[in-house]
Amino acid sequence: MNVTIIAPDKVVIIDGYPLNFDFAALIAANIHAVQFDGTAGEVEYSSPDVANELISDVAEFQPIIEQFFSLKTVLEAEIAAKADTLKTVKFRQLREAYKTAIHTPVVDANNISWGGGFDSAIKMDAAKRMAELGLQTHVSLFDDNNTEHVLTLAAAETVVLTVGNDFQTKFAHKQALMIAVEALPDTATQAQLDNIVVLF
Repeated sequence: MNVTIIAPDKVVIIDGYPLNFDFAALIAANIHAVQFDGTAGEVEYSSPDVANELISDVAEFQPIIEQFFSLKTVLEAEIAAKADTLKTVKFRQLREAYKTAIHTPVVDANNISWGGGFDSAIKMDAAKRMAELGLQTHVSLFDDNNTEHVLTLAAAETVVLTVGNDFQTKFAHKQALMIAVEALPDTATQAQLDNIVVLF
């Protein structure tokens, strides 16, 4: 553990993490600074007439170190609480709902359920294009239940467009909802956020 204590500035730095707090009651009045690299260090005194003292541990300064970690825990909890604002919760709800929505099967005009989402549309489009390159008139596509359907290229394109359009519609709706939430202040109330209905 690397420890730096600078008494006049009321600063303690442990492993690169700085905190500013009043620890005057926990340190001798004639100490200016403490430097410790984990194995050895020194105490620097305020008076130029007093030589620096070499140290092999920081046991003498343990109360300051304990207060440092206590304050650090409180500060990190406060930061985490501020980060998890109502807006943050709403954003998370929105993303989770969108993720579920785009993977929901897409039912076409023939009542066949196809895997939803961008990846599904791309894979089916790739299969259709490969069939075209091979001068085939039909292509096999597999629905959400992994059942094979031998389709004409025109029918396959219709499936690709159906799934692709479903994805694009949901993506555009998600973006609109994200913009609506972002437009609210960080202090938005739950009622304000509830007015933005997350529904795909």
